[in-house]
Amino acid sequence: MEDNFNQFRRVIEARKRRQFKELEEVKNESKLYILNKIRKDLMTTAIGNIAMMETAFGVLWGHGKTDAELTENERKWSARWQIIREDILDNVNKRIRNMEKELGKFEINFTGYHYDFKFLENLDD
Repeated sequence: MEDNFNQFRRVIEARKRRQFKELEEVKNESKLYILNKIRKDLMTTAIGNIAMMETAFGVLWGHGKTDAELTENERKWSARWQIIREDILDNVNKRIRNMEKELGKFEINFTGYHYDFKFLENLDD
């Protein structure tokens, strides 16, 4: 009788350890999912804003021209723009690293998406 009880207890404990491990894996995957999503969204926003600036003001630094085609004034503006562009991207990367550290303090559990499908009654009508 004692052996059956101990065996049952070991099975229950093994099941609890397995469930805990699976839960931890889900939490890790959830955290990675949200980190990647935020990282991608921030970079997309930054790159999109840079592209808008290049479209609006690129004429100042000869955007789309080869180096040989640039005027002296366009070269100066291009050098300034490259510094600003790098600063923008460095700032976004810094914000991403800060966000990753901050989210590291949280326990995240992605529960998935929920969809409700409603069916029309008389599809033949």
